[in-house]
Amino acid sequence: MQSRKMIVIIVSLCICFSIITLGQVPDLGKISGFTIFTASGAITNTGLTLFNGNIGTNVGAFTGFPPGIIRGRIHIADSLTTMASTDAIRVYSYFDALTCNTVIGSTLGYNQFLAPGNYCTGAASTLNGLLTLDGQGNPDAQFVIKINGAFSTGISSKVILINGASSTNVYWQVNGEFDLGDSSTFTGTLIANGAINLLDKSAFTGRMISVAGAISLYNNHVKTFGDVYFKTIGYSVTDSSNWTYNRNGSNGNDFAGTMIDENIIWHLQNAPLAVEDSIWILGNHSWMLLGDSVHAISFTINNNADFIGLIDTVNNYATLIIKSDSVPILHIAKLTSTISYSKVGNQLIRPIIYGNLIVNGTGAKTLVDDTFVNGNITIE
Repeated sequence: MQSRKMIVIIVSLCICFSIITLGQVPDLGKISGFTIFTASGAITNTGLTLFNGNIGTNVGAFTGFPPGIIRGRIHIADSLTTMASTDAIRVYSYFDALTCNTVIGSTLGYNQFLAPGNYCTGAASTLNGLLTLDGQGNPDAQFVIKINGAFSTGISSKVILINGASSTNVYWQVNGEFDLGDSSTFTGTLIANGAINLLDKSAFTGRMISVAGAISLYNNHVKTFGDVYFKTIGYSVTDSSNWTYNRNGSNGNDFAGTMIDENIIWHLQNAPLAVEDSIWILGNHSWMLLGDSVHAISFTINNNADFIGLIDTVNNYATLIIKSDSVPILHIAKLTSTISYSKVGNQLIRPIIYGNLIVNGTGAKTLVDDTFVNGNITIE
């Protein structure tokens, strides 16, 4: 094919670069894996709460599921919650010491707009009506809002994001109790020094962490960042409604697991990204199709993670970012797909048919014989 470019070269590159951001946030550590977590306090639910994500307490009872429904892991006073408690206190202390760039009033909302930056209030605060966080076209725009006291939202209040703002870059520190009012919607990573209460029919996307306080839920819709779905089928199963959160077909959103033989896995995500931090083992006759040629998705295999098995196809509009020491076995990446090799350190680029190929990160990158690229090659 004329559009196919054959690469029979070895490329070694060392790329030095700096990244300038508006602010820095700490490594969240083990709390990054939780949607709701308390270091010390009970977790209770009343009513038909739908919870997508991992939930845990290091000290306290856990009740109300069922009738609430959890698609994720429950951790109660185990080794993970012990480590998460330490991380929660560390992260809270970090935000406590963070310099405030702009002091705002204690009454938020009422069609208020905030640009990226670090904000603080001097006392207990409320949010009523609409609060808009404007990313101003920067997908890395960061918002830190520190509340020096309790924080509550009025009925049907909303936090919305525009112009590239991402909920993964929104952080709230509350020095006291947090109450999410009836039918309100809220987003970001919230870390409170007090109880967290989600009132009737309120909805939340992100993380809610308490360093010292109980957490109560009541007919809520709670989910982790984005909507991540894995579909697994056996050769004889064709039920297209069988969408699940774990790659082994069970409810949950834990990306670690082992597939049995003779399974096909589709990964579909409506949000911008998913990250694999653990070992993913496919059965001997299993393979993965990344994306569905309709939705734009990105899947990252992080440093120190492993993908053992075959990624058969990276579909159009899908992006696979490989930062791991072991490079997954790849078959084909379609024309408008993107594969990015971005490990810090030496990395082998496997010989396959690529759509678009990006090579970045420091270290030697080796492109092997019989590698074909149908799209663009970018070396950064």
